[in-house]
Amino acid sequence: MIENILVGKADNKRYTMSEIIYTFGKERFGIEQGRESKRKVGENRRLQKNSKLRGDLRRLKANYICAEESEKQTLTELRDHTRKEIQKLREAENLRRKRHERQRKRAHFTKNPFQFVKRLLGEKKTGELHCTKKEADKYIKEMHSDSNRHEEF
Repeated sequence: MIENILVGKADNKRYTMSEIIYTFGKERFGIEQGRESKRKVGENRRLQKNSKLRGDLRRLKANYICAEESEKQTLTELRDHTRKEIQKLREAENLRRKRHERQRKRAHFTKNPFQFVKRLLGEKKTGELHCTKKEADKYIKEMHSDSNRHEEF
């Protein structure tokens, strides 16, 4: 029977053999039930809280527009409180980011201090100065000196 099936084009043979192998495997081992899908990874807690506060702020704005004069004061206070919460979240995130960056730089410094300083100070500057030393000194004196330093405030 198999010899009769395996006569013909290569694509037909490949398709038939895969069907036979699948059928034998299914009869011998059975079909495994599908697993439940893993929980979809969403936003982290900080992003969830930030998006919730942003949504609250939008809803407060919409409510403020439709509110009566007696309710507007309360809605304004709630809006200010929500804005402060968002600001605190941003500041905390910035502090975390800066702390992480300092930690990374500290590790890089302890690993290779000479290379760290070389990158920190930058490469050597090359080029030519197109003015005389006298002109450069005059410019620096004008820019960095105070002619009124002897006068009292």
